Amino acid sequence: MQSIVRFSHDNSTYIIEDSGIISRVYGQEKFHILVVDKIDHHKIKVAVENGYKLFECAEINDKENCLIKILHALYPECKTCKFT
Repeated sequence: MQSIVRFSHDNSTYIIEDSGIISRVYGQEKFHILVVDKIDHHKIKVAVENGYKLFECAEINDKENCLIKILHALYPECKTCKFT
């Protein structure tokens, strides 16, 4: 199982797998989760209309930390992660 995550500030996209592997991907248009620095009403409305989830990460420029938080939220059984 995997989830596709996009960062709102620079549109970088990553795949997080349930095995703990996190990989950057290019040219991926569709995503499941949008990482934002702060969630507001407008962002929620747009997310609902477009069928993705929001993940708030105040340290949005620290992508590795945000991705690890998402990994643990999605797959709590996964104790370690590996970036590729």
